[in-house]
Order: sequence, then structure tokens, then C-alpha cells
Amino acid sequence: MVSNGQRLRIEALVGQTGPIQQTYVFGAIPDQKRRNAVRAFAKGIRTGETPVLLFDNTVFQSAKHGFLLTDRMLYTRNIAERPTSVRVEDIRTITYRTAALGEEFTVNARGQAITIQATFADNNKQGRRLFELLRDAVEILNESPHSSDDDAASATGVEAPTPVATAQNTAPGPCPQCGAPGQRLRCEYCDALLA
Repeated sequence: MVSNGQRLRIEALVGQTGPIQQTYVFGAIPDQKRRNAVRAFAKGIRTGETPVLLFDNTVFQSAKHGFLLTDRMLYTRNIAERPTSVRVEDIRTITYRTAALGEEFTVNARGQAITIQATFADNNKQGRRLFELLRDAVEILNESPHSSDDDAASATGVEAPTPVATAQNTAPGPCPQCGAPGQRLRCEYCDALLA
């Protein structure tokens, strides 16, 4: 379950990055797109899972390829590939690279690597922003929803989920991409997210 604080932080990320083509968050996910994604690649979705982020990577906007991030799972399907999924709590890193036909995100989880393809008509700025949104949303979902959860975890001996490893975990500071000093949310030189 997504806490109100987590929801607000993820929605704030969308406000910081600006709109991203073919991308929908929480209640803004159209019902038909959500249903199509569930039928095409998120068949394992369980009652009570909260859809957080949907990326529709189809030409005709059917949402039968792309990814659906819920509070528990990341479901994906690339064109001409089988659907894959990974538990959010198992995700360790997400990396970005420009590929021949768009952008690719590699999701590294315990013993598993999943590649997500993202294609945008305009340029790779949309892809980079989508990567940052996905990476940061996963990090937020992997944090304890309440600050007291860490205390409760240590008292019960249950280990809290490990946050996604990113250079932005300890900011503001120098830009992780270009090394320029940064005191704002984005680097003034290369526009990388600092915190």
C-alpha cells in the first residue's frame, strides 16, 4: 500500500519533471489503458495492488506494451517480447542508455535483469525524464512509508527494504553526471536531478 506521503512525493516528482508523453500516474491512469496493460502484461496483478505509474510504449496508445509500476511489482512488456515482472523490493538499480530505437532502462533486481524499451517521437529528453521518474518512484516505494517503520523493523528484527542505489541519495552536492556544484534540485549545467 502506498502511504499518503509516498504518493505526494511521487506526484511532486511528476511536477518537477513536467509531463512525459504516454506516461500516467496514480488516478490519472485511464481505465482502458490500465485494463489493457493488465491483460497484456500485468496478469499477475493482485487485488489491493496500487497502480503507481503506467508508461504506454505503443504507437496507437493501447498500452499493450510498456510498463506498469505498482506498489509491489514492476510489470513490463517490450514489443515482440514476453511479459516480465519483478518485485519492487527486489530492485537494486535502474540504469539508462540511449539505444538505436529509443531509450533502454535496465532494471537490476536480485538475480534478474530486465530491459525496458522506451520510444518517443521527439527526442531522448522524454526518455531521460521517464527513467528518472521510474528510478525515483521505485526508490520512494522502497522506503518505509512512515519514519517509525525503521524503529519498528529494528525492534521486530524484520529488515526494511533496501532503497534503489542512485547517486542522488545524498544531495544536494555535486552533480552526479558532470560534477558541477549544485544547491538546487537540478544541476544548473546539465539538468541532472540532485535530490
